[in-house]
Amino acid sequence: MYELGFALPQLQVAFNDPVTHRRYRADFMWTLPNGIQIVGEFDGRQKYVDEGMRNGLTVEQVLEKEKARESRLSIYDVRLLRFGYAELMNPAYFKKLLTEFGVPRR
Repeated sequence: MYELGFALPQLQVAFNDPVTHRRYRADFMWTLPNGIQIVGEFDGRQKYVDEGMRNGLTVEQVLEKEKARESRLSIYDVRLLRFGYAELMNPAYFKKLLTEFGVPRR
């Protein structure tokens, strides 16, 4: 992100789930001058394929938890930008993605 000219994000920003009172951490967050927040989530595959990371859950259960988490983040009216390793490895695409979501430049 930095090498592409974007502003440094805040890292591991905590959000409280008002329904379950769980605490979620967003990987990246930028706050625009108008107060809009852009939350960036890096999606790795490991949490789906590695049984040890699933803590006894099925892949379907992991996906259900992920959907619920995303739903709770939406309560805060954030722009949610999800990306994976393939997007990171394509700088032109990743730059376009960040630009279209409004991630500020440095």
